[in-house]
Amino acid sequence: MYGYIRPEIGELRINEYRRFRSVYCGLCEALRRRYGAAARFLVSYDMTFLAALSLTPETKIDSRRCPVHPLRKQPCICGAAELFDAADYTVILAYRKLMDDAADEKGFRALSARLAARLLRRSYRKAAARQPGFDENARQCLARLAAAEESGSVSLDEAADGFARLMAFPANRASDPMLRRVQEEVLYHAGRAVYILDAADDYVSDRKNGRYNPLCRRFSSEAMTAPEKEEIRTTLNLSLSRATSAAALLPESPWKPILENILSCGVPHVADAVFAGTWKNNRKNTEDL
Repeated sequence: MYGYIRPEIGELRINEYRRFRSVYCGLCEALRRRYGAAARFLVSYDMTFLAALSLTPETKIDSRRCPVHPLRKQPCICGAAELFDAADYTVILAYRKLMDDAADEKGFRALSARLAARLLRRSYRKAAARQPGFDENARQCLARLAAAEESGSVSLDEAADGFARLMAFPANRASDPMLRRVQEEVLYHAGRAVYILDAADDYVSDRKNGRYNPLCRRFSSEAMTAPEKEEIRTTLNLSLSRATSAAALLPESPWKPILENILSCGVPHVADAVFAGTWKNNRKNTEDL
């Protein structure tokens, strides 16, 4: 996944950081249990956010060691159904992204994506069998994105809507209609923010390599100008505001302040780096939890 939906760790309280880490490590452990040790490399901040949104206040936090932290036990949610669901979603999205890259890229990058997809295919089939609704939704949403690309659409909204609907689908698992509506709003606009940030982040490289990007179709500059960045930042802020407002309607729980931190502090901080052109280097220098 993309890694844009992450917390501003310096603004979290100690117990909030511990809780967020327990979800991140729990997702990593769920991937290992269900799809093998190599699947740990698929863990992401974006899917950690999705998993945290569905956890209940009663969710138990354990402690365990792992290959990354062999000497000291780390907080970890082990065995929660929400994390196994997130692990399934992670594998499905990773496989479909690799297939998309294999179709869009050329040369070595296309070959690498095709090889990685082949290695992940068995796990993908298992995940799709467990989550057929999510897999079908992902297929349809990505088909809409492909259609927008094929037509050369200049509409950022049209392209972002496809990815946003993909991310919002897991909200359907909530049994309470009001909670389902709130989670759908949060996930839709978080997904829309991911697409916008990714388009802005890849603007220069996509223009250089001739890859589809609605912003490259919309603007003609080699690098986005300050007014162009401000225009895109405005629509991004709209989605973040909608997601934050929806998150405020979530039931009170220990997870709620973490979700609000991500939407009101973490993502805006990432956006600052993306529009400053420093995010790619920052991300490479940022250690995982």
